[in-house]
Amino acid sequence: MKILLNFRVSMIPTLRRIILELKIAVLIILVNVANVYAARTYAQTVKVTLDLENKTLEQVMTEIEGQSKFCFIYDQKKLDIDRIVNIQADNKLIDEILSELFAGTDISCSVHKRDILLKKDPRENNLNGITTISMTQQKTITGSVIGSDGTQMPGVSVIVKGTTVGTLTDLDGKFEISLPPNAQVLVLSFIGMKTQEIVIGDNTVFNITMEEELRRLDEVLVIGYGTQTRSRMSTSVSKVDERVLGNAPRANVASALAGSIAGLRVQNNSGNPGATPTIVMRGGTTWEGGGTPLVLVDGVVSSFYALNSEDIESIEVLKDAAATSIYGARAANGVILISTKKGKSGEAKVSYSYKLGTNKPRFGYNYLNGEDYIRVNRLAWKDYVELTKRTNFNSYIINPAVGWTAVQNIDNSIYTTMYLNPNNEFLLNEPGWKKMRDPLYGQTIAGYNFDKEWIIFQDNDMATLPLQTSRVNDHHFSISGGEKKATYALGLGYINDVGIVKGAEFKSYTGNLNTTYHLTDNIKASSTINFSSTKSFNTYNSSYSTIFQRHIGQPPTSRIYNRDGSINPGLNTSFGNPLYYEDKIKENNLDQRLRASVELEWKMLKQLSLTLRGSYFNIHANNQSFNKAYYTGGVLIADRNSSGSYSRAQTIMGNAILNYSTTFYNDHNVSAMIGSEYYDYNAFDMSAGTRYSPTDLIPTMNVGAEPRTASSSQTGNRLFSTFGRFNYDYRLKYLLQFNFRFDGSSKLRDNRWGFFPGVSLAWNIHQEDFFNAAGISSYISSLKPRISYGVNGNVDAISDFGALGTYSLSPIYQGQRGYYNTALPTLGLKWESATTLNMGIDVGLLNEKISLDLNYFIRDVKNKVAGYALPAWTGFSSINTNIGRLRNKGFEAEINANIINRPDGLSWDIGLTAYTVKNFVVKLPDNNLPKNRQGGTQIYDPASGKVIWVGGLQEGERVGNDIVLGHIQESLYKNDEEVAKHANRFDVYHYAELAKTRYPGNVAWRDVDKNDTIDYRDRVILGRTTPILMGGITTNIVYKGIGLYIRTDYSVGHLIYNITRVRNLGMVQGSQNFHDEALDAWRPDNTDTDIPRIIFTDAFMDHGVRGQESRVNSRYQEKADFLCIREATLSYDIPDSILRGFLSGVRIYFTGSNLHYFTQYSGDLPESGGTDDGRYPLPRVYTFGLNVNF
Repeated sequence: MKILLNFRVSMIPTLRRIILELKIAVLIILVNVANVYAARTYAQTVKVTLDLENKTLEQVMTEIEGQSKFCFIYDQKKLDIDRIVNIQADNKLIDEILSELFAGTDISCSVHKRDILLKKDPRENNLNGITTISMTQQKTITGSVIGSDGTQMPGVSVIVKGTTVGTLTDLDGKFEISLPPNAQVLVLSFIGMKTQEIVIGDNTVFNITMEEELRRLDEVLVIGYGTQTRSRMSTSVSKVDERVLGNAPRANVASALAGSIAGLRVQNNSGNPGATPTIVMRGGTTWEGGGTPLVLVDGVVSSFYALNSEDIESIEVLKDAAATSIYGARAANGVILISTKKGKSGEAKVSYSYKLGTNKPRFGYNYLNGEDYIRVNRLAWKDYVELTKRTNFNSYIINPAVGWTAVQNIDNSIYTTMYLNPNNEFLLNEPGWKKMRDPLYGQTIAGYNFDKEWIIFQDNDMATLPLQTSRVNDHHFSISGGEKKATYALGLGYINDVGIVKGAEFKSYTGNLNTTYHLTDNIKASSTINFSSTKSFNTYNSSYSTIFQRHIGQPPTSRIYNRDGSINPGLNTSFGNPLYYEDKIKENNLDQRLRASVELEWKMLKQLSLTLRGSYFNIHANNQSFNKAYYTGGVLIADRNSSGSYSRAQTIMGNAILNYSTTFYNDHNVSAMIGSEYYDYNAFDMSAGTRYSPTDLIPTMNVGAEPRTASSSQTGNRLFSTFGRFNYDYRLKYLLQFNFRFDGSSKLRDNRWGFFPGVSLAWNIHQEDFFNAAGISSYISSLKPRISYGVNGNVDAISDFGALGTYSLSPIYQGQRGYYNTALPTLGLKWESATTLNMGIDVGLLNEKISLDLNYFIRDVKNKVAGYALPAWTGFSSINTNIGRLRNKGFEAEINANIINRPDGLSWDIGLTAYTVKNFVVKLPDNNLPKNRQGGTQIYDPASGKVIWVGGLQEGERVGNDIVLGHIQESLYKNDEEVAKHANRFDVYHYAELAKTRYPGNVAWRDVDKNDTIDYRDRVILGRTTPILMGGITTNIVYKGIGLYIRTDYSVGHLIYNITRVRNLGMVQGSQNFHDEALDAWRPDNTDTDIPRIIFTDAFMDHGVRGQESRVNSRYQEKADFLCIREATLSYDIPDSILRGFLSGVRIYFTGSNLHYFTQYSGDLPESGGTDDGRYPLPRVYTFGLNVNF
């Protein structure tokens, strides 16, 4: 391919330098004869055959490049590339051909390694404005310049800033300049490299590394079984910004992807160390909007778990079916390709990085102090007794298991509330003890005479007891390098992440080794080995809901320590003391993974290569748990259950791939690939348990007196595939790609084989002559519309043996057990497939300073595999079969802009991703119901005056499984007059005897159907649990080594049902403390509020609970739109002038992660819609980092 720029470097056969606009006119003029002769060894051995007549000089050079490994470098302004020449050469040396080609011209040839440098024979000292000065003037400095791969860089312009004094580096990348007076800064520039300014200071010797300045169109992306430049791409592929992975310590790399890729929804559902977020591509392929993308690490089917971010070179996301069809049956949910770092030839590079982070707990709620807690609860009990006239909770006021009753003791009761008397008044002199006036003093309620005025209690901060400020340590060491025949890259990592909940910890040891070795000139062997060993310790209670709803919300009157100094256990495991239980239940998991691959590449011909690859991936997981003897509810539980499990998963893959590429008639570029692959997966697991160990000191199962459980299972599947790809482009203008895969799976019986093709077309309009003639290329530098269509399979929708039916072990009958059929076989089950139509456009503005990547897609998931309901008389509830068609429609946008890029080192980049997707029901099985409805519920529709079905699945409608229904709280009854207006209103959610009873402070519900009855028909659609808009925003500012990088992500349109608030204000969790909003609830002296009256056990269902959430109050379905500051990093790269050659680079930085959610949601974690009954929030992490390159 020829790219016409001021300075021109032709890149056939390999893309060795990225071409940008040249600011120096002559590349190599100072090349002396000695240098030329020293580099001519290759030229004196390479022979070329040519038979060209009436061809331009450009065409002849292209042919020479095609037959050899040479690259011509020249200044297009000084060379007539359109000169017509005739040349015949039969197996001649390149030296002879060059002499003949340029005979009689003023062009001289200089050969350095594989570069042929063409230049006019220079005689003058002033070279395009660069003045070489006498060596006797002032101070003389010397230096060398290398590229990012460690190779010497000839032809780099080195100029003293503010003058015309300068030079060019020689063939070995060296330079020498005599400085004029007052010289302070050197400016280095070269095509395809970032311009650098180097402070001279007192230095006389400089070692400078140039950094590549990649143009987006020349960016190389990893695709299925190969790579491709973005300019030749006709499918939808996104690449993760490398800055996303570089700063914060990450126990799981996937958490860094939130907001980074348009169309990729990443939900961080837990702050537990090492937790893997939920990842869904383009709306998913299930009715519930789920489906996990296929993840490959260096071509091996794998996952994000235990990957070290420091070992990752790049992450590419294949989104449309034309790109993913090469992976066939496993790619319906998209494909994520992860490449680890490879070695490069050159000097060994040794690097060390260290991150020290502090995890800070996030508190979304403020809880009441002891006095407010006691007052609100006792008054709520009073209202229950007096307003409901029910007697079932009368005795609660004297129950010692309740945190607001005044019947506790001095020494060891669960709670500390007591009536003040002479025996306990001394406690008021001890830390934390307080007194308050009983709000029930002087009253007689439910037969109890409240004649004692003062209550004393210890006011404790219980919300912080389960939590801790913790540390994360992240070390990584790497060494890479090599020479012509062999390269290597080794990375070793260690992460220790202690969670914000007591007991939680994650340790990870990782190793990654990549090697390549050229056995011969045309045979290369490479290998990859990745090992990880992780050990995770679970939180002291495995239920995050229990920790973040109940334990954090324990009464402030709880007793933490008994009078004798021992730890008080609390009420039970659900409302117990975290300090007591933190060492009673131990659970740890050991996970060890080995991923290895070997590859042999044979360059059979210049255009033809064969690649053989084998890979192995193994997971061994060992889980252990042990319960010490502990008290709960005042009873000693001494079962001492011990259990363990072991699982093994093994994947073996092998493939053979043939690649061919050629160019004919100079303008037609063709590449083709065909391959075959074998995939074998098998898994085994076993578990066992015992109890009644005699001591807390031995946690293993062997000392248990009684076996409890023992089980094992085994499964597996195989996949055999043939796949291929064909690429064609004409002068890089018109692009065509065709992918296919033919898969056969052991999961099916009658329909094992599936064909999955994909085709894409694109048009690089900016390559057209009319585009450049129109005069808009200075504004629109690139313009590429594209369209694609493809088919994927979804093998994960089918269990390994589900098509054959399943059987289970029967209960014991007459001392024996048998087996019985639990799921019917479906031998005719077909592939679940997804077809995607993708229309996109790539736009580059202002010489690629601004780039836009826009996509609109329609994906149909056909032959959905799901359970079909069966009549009860069959003995089966459902049968798995192909039912229905799901459709996703969505739009994606990725925008990147380089706002500032100045030679003095100031740059500013901004990135934006945004996407929206909706899921629709296209087809369902006929069931004689309108729209073949499945599921759903009924509400009243005021527009039609009828009861209608909403939610569930209905043909032609949006998928309704995420619809949120609820009752609208129109207002609160402020007084008796307002209550009287609804005297006849019947509320089916109330106790039967209270169906027409209400009081001031109760909710006035919206009566949608105007029939004076509040029931299910009065619910309305409040929204959905899935967002309508998602994305992220990044900004990066750099100036003279100082950088500020900020990454955010956002989500708009989803609702969360905050059950934590509902159960809190509804008083259905026993003694649980209130959030501080309880102080603003309705009271006779506080009627101007929208928070309903607090009555014990939510007797009138104002908050929406009575044992379970049967009535949803709209005020607790909260909008959870958020913008999260996911990362902010301030960094400094120490200049080479300070390092003085001992180190090649040092970077220090400070990073804040998960800093803040801008949201109206009152809970701790707004990232996913649905129900929040106590979520494990992401901690704020403050990190100091250091990167050192030796």
